[in-house]
Amino acid sequence: MRNDNYYKMDMREMQFVLFEQFKLQNLSEHALYQDWDRQTCEMLLDQGLKFAYEKAGPTFGMAEEEEPLFNPEDCSVTINSYFKDAYKVGVEESGWHSVMVPEKYGGEGAPNSLCNAIYEFISGASPTLHMFLGGPGVIANLIIEHGTEEQKEFWTNNLINGKWNGTMVLTEPEVGTDVGAIKTKAVKQEDGSYLIKGNKIFISNGEHDVNDNIIHLVLARPEGAVQGSKGLSLFIVPKMRLDSNGETTNVKNDVICGGIEDKMGIHGSPTCSLYFGENDSCQGFILGDGTEGIGLKQMFNLLNEARIATGHMANSQAAGAYYNALAFARERIQSPEFHNMRNPEAPKVPIIKHPDVRRMLLEMKSRTEAGRALVFKLCMHVDKKEIFKESDPETSEKHARQVDLLTPLVKSFLSDQAWRVCELAIQTHGGYGYLTDYPVEQYARNVKILSIYEGTNHVQALDFVGRKLPRNAGEDFRNLISEIKAFTADNKDNSALGKEVEKLDQMVDLMVEKSVVLMAWMSPEKMSLIPANANYILEMVSLITCAWLILDAGIISADALASLKDNHPDIDFYQGKIASAQFFCRHLLPEVVQIANLLAEEDMSFINIKEESFSTTW
Repeated sequence: MRNDNYYKMDMREMQFVLFEQFKLQNLSEHALYQDWDRQTCEMLLDQGLKFAYEKAGPTFGMAEEEEPLFNPEDCSVTINSYFKDAYKVGVEESGWHSVMVPEKYGGEGAPNSLCNAIYEFISGASPTLHMFLGGPGVIANLIIEHGTEEQKEFWTNNLINGKWNGTMVLTEPEVGTDVGAIKTKAVKQEDGSYLIKGNKIFISNGEHDVNDNIIHLVLARPEGAVQGSKGLSLFIVPKMRLDSNGETTNVKNDVICGGIEDKMGIHGSPTCSLYFGENDSCQGFILGDGTEGIGLKQMFNLLNEARIATGHMANSQAAGAYYNALAFARERIQSPEFHNMRNPEAPKVPIIKHPDVRRMLLEMKSRTEAGRALVFKLCMHVDKKEIFKESDPETSEKHARQVDLLTPLVKSFLSDQAWRVCELAIQTHGGYGYLTDYPVEQYARNVKILSIYEGTNHVQALDFVGRKLPRNAGEDFRNLISEIKAFTADNKDNSALGKEVEKLDQMVDLMVEKSVVLMAWMSPEKMSLIPANANYILEMVSLITCAWLILDAGIISADALASLKDNHPDIDFYQGKIASAQFFCRHLLPEVVQIANLLAEEDMSFINIKEESFSTTW
């Protein structure tokens, strides 16, 4: 069995992001997180990284060699024993599955930022194991948020202790993005429960033997409900029936796995087709007080959390690809340095000495560091939203709106960037990158689905342009722009990165100038330009936001560097942060100009082309 552990992570980078850039330690000044001082946070980070290296990392290769096995005789799915052992350690010894669950419900109640740092370690080491560990806490949190007190007590205990797992169940064979067209039915019974009947597909971890029960949250349409998304309700549907004490019985709940998909990547996680109610005995329980037609609203927060997690997983896998490419470049000996190319006696050097390899490495470094900063900027908004929820609801709401605004950027931009980083990691390896002997091709296969998960990236772009930008009369977007403009005003004269800050300021002005085209495109003859350019607009805002955050990191590093003595161990690290900021702003940020020109062009060539003109052969 292949059990190679390719996991690599720079803990100094994570410490910088959390404690120097976003000041995680300051959260302990507030009552909600008073127990989470820097020492406590660092202790948990160390434990998380140790788990990632020692338990999660070895499962990365195993996901390819010993995939989940579908057993047609009883429609069960078997997971290899090492995954089960790693999951057991993650649950029983570490509690990673519930670290974000509120303390009063049995979790750790840790800050969102700290939790996501640990999740980055685990998902970077093994996306499959991360998906198994993530299920219980996510489903428990949704029931805690929207369930009755009785439901919280009955359903969440065994999720929080990791005995059960959980899934989101939305997609159907004929229903992907168009959730409002869901056909799965729910018929109310005399005892208040519902009989669920319908087919679902693409359900991650929909069937397996890691846990003794799986709690499915199923979107279905109650009998007689209106068509469209307003007619959908959310149901708690266990794989196995429970007794009156909330414990699993041996009675199946008529949830049948029809098979698992043969996928491009993330092979260790079974993606299942599920049949609910084939024998008319699938029992479900509506989430909440019994009100029908609010299922999509209830699932909204879970969908947003899943989208953030998807973008973060993409960036963590991309970082893994980068670190492995860096290690390879330091070890692989090939050719003399460029200035000695014509000298047959010149010594061969590691390929990290060659300019193009260095360019690719710095591009990977800058993209993943900018992506990480974007994730934790959002996480800090989540933490502050929670901190001020009771004492200052208005401030809490402002942070909540910034979370909503940044979510499509994290999900869409970072999953697109991850594919680019993995491609560069393969290229850095040369021919070896195309072989399964090295992990970078697996990273690439793993990340591709992440631009499709939880709503395709175009769906995210449409949501961003159609809802997030104009919401609250554009105030949320203006608040983001104001924060960036305040940063550029304060740092234009910075000795290390002043030119890059000036360039960012110019790009912000260009973006604001060009964003007014959206109003002009509301006319019937131009309305198709909005979906046609939505991805470009999201990318433009993402580039500017990431440039701001990576410049912020660079300036913090430049200030810290100025105070260090010669030979201090942090000198190389801080110089690397400055180089990342320079590269991002000089090589990637200028793409904003190209996008602005495209918006001004109002190109409709791909709208006006006849379908027959795409190919006259078939």
